Amino acid sequence: MEPKGNVFATSNGIQSGRSLYYEGGNSDQLHTGERQFEDVSREDTIDDSSWEVRGERNENHGSADLDPLVQSIYTLQSAKEALEKEVLKFREVGTLDGAFKDLPADFTSNNLKLELKEAANREYTGTELEDLFRLKIEAEVEYLAISKTVQKLRVASVDRINLLQEKTTQASEQVLMLNMLENTKNKATILKKEAEKLVNSFEDVACADEKLKLEMGICKYTSCFLVQLVILVLVLGFFIFHISQNYAGVVPT
Repeated sequence: MEPKGNVFATSNGIQSGRSLYYEGGNSDQLHTGERQFEDVSREDTIDDSSWEVRGERNENHGSADLDPLVQSIYTLQSAKEALEKEVLKFREVGTLDGAFKDLPADFTSNNLKLELKEAANREYTGTELEDLFRLKIEAEVEYLAISKTVQKLRVASVDRINLLQEKTTQASEQVLMLNMLENTKNKATILKKEAEKLVNSFEDVACADEKLKLEMGICKYTSCFLVQLVILVLVLGFFIFHISQNYAGVVPT
């Protein structure tokens, strides 16, 4: 958080310098481009030393006032802040170079130096540090809460996907059962038709059997009648022949 204060102070110094120039309160002139870069380098050196002093003071103050949790968090973030400080220092150098190029020739660097020194000597109070650490802890707690929520949502989504897969499997099984039932129904219909055909064939066979029996009965009765008729004819012939012989033996006198 401290590098941001330096950037803010630098930008404020440039803006205040411009305002003083337009009001006409400055009497000194800017140096050449090389001298300007030397001044910026010196101010960066002052900023670096003030960074180290402020870091030591903040560590001493934090060890006395803040709880062990906040102190441990501050220790872990010290390396990160140092890297951010170096990056912002290079950014400040590039920003100041562009700002110096845009300034008029009669602008003095004294006010800018004073503003930079004031920004370098500025220290954070205990309340500000507590607020910063409180915000950091709140952010970490919020991150943990969000992580847990995301994890719960992932678990819920996985469970829901598994449930959908189970439902899909059950639906597929039901479709297979319906297909099997449909096939069984078709087979039953075919078997029923075949049974009806067999019944019809059995009925035809029964009718033919009855017809055959009737024909056989007719033939039997017909043959009996013929035999009796032949016997009757033979008897009548024999009787007539016998009578004719008796009639021929009687001679009239």
